[in-house]
Amino acid sequence: GQIQNLTWSPGASYTNFGPFYTVFSNLKYVSLEQATAGGLAAAKLLDSKKATRVKVLKVRDLTVLADYFVIASGTSSTHVKSLAEEVEFQFKEKGVAPIRTEGFNTQNWFILDYANVIVHVFSPDARDYYDLDHLWADGEDVPMDFIEE
Repeated sequence: GQIQNLTWSPGASYTNFGPFYTVFSNLKYVSLEQATAGGLAAAKLLDSKKATRVKVLKVRDLTVLADYFVIASGTSSTHVKSLAEEVEFQFKEKGVAPIRTEGFNTQNWFILDYANVIVHVFSPDARDYYDLDHLWADGEDVPMDFIEE
């Protein structure tokens, strides 16, 4: 539907995923469409900040951990940290705080857990080492029309 048309920038309209933020911030059940909007919003934000190898995997049928994993890489430890901080900041601006975060001490792999959506931001070496792309290969790749190949 309208999810591909979402924009994530200052002053943009977020009406399409307003219910995602309202429901998600209260940690209630989130529909698959709402979780999809959240995952795509995180991916688009990461892409806009020059993250590499950005992908959204639908893992809802594979695990109870989340509906979606957003996986991205930064080019350096500083870039990785700034990517994770930007996602956290932008989501908090919309009233959504992560349930928990991990990695702010290591700066190789940051995890932002938003219940139905878990955002993973890796250094290139950590991404290759942990290889979530292979581990969750049975997950369904979610199309991201906003990312240019």
